Amino acid sequence: MTESQMRKADFLSAIVILTLSAVFVAVALGMPLYKQGWYAAPGFTPLLFGAVLGFMGFILLVRTLIKGGWTFRLGVEHWRRVRDSRAVRRVLVMCAFIFVFLLLFDKVPFLLLSSAFLFGTIWYFKGAKPWVNAIVSVVSTTIVWYIFSVIFMIPLP
Repeated sequence: MTESQMRKADFLSAIVILTLSAVFVAVALGMPLYKQGWYAAPGFTPLLFGAVLGFMGFILLVRTLIKGGWTFRLGVEHWRRVRDSRAVRRVLVMCAFIFVFLLLFDKVPFLLLSSAFLFGTIWYFKGAKPWVNAIVSVVSTTIVWYIFSVIFMIPLP
């Protein structure tokens, strides 16, 4: 990849990262708060993730703007390559999984939602046989629920 192509890719990546981070922050701020305080809220970790992602996207954008990578035209062939890209498809599917997870977090019980999320993720990436996937998803989610609910006493929906 040439330097010019890299600057163009960095610029587009920065825009996508900033957009995704804004969505993460907005959804995380909409999650419920509990009596323990903001640090015990289920949206705290997604909020931190979104903020850090936004900060890194901002740095990438500033760096690209300084180098002059924002002046380019996107042709039909470019959009065809993006549409057909396996990596782009995987990122978009995972973003959709995460977005749905965040939207349903306080509406569906944690064990059920998290097990379904983990099962769907492993299934999508063809990580294991279905029965192994189901066991890993349920056991992992149960362990996480136990640690947070019983040991740390952070209520999960």
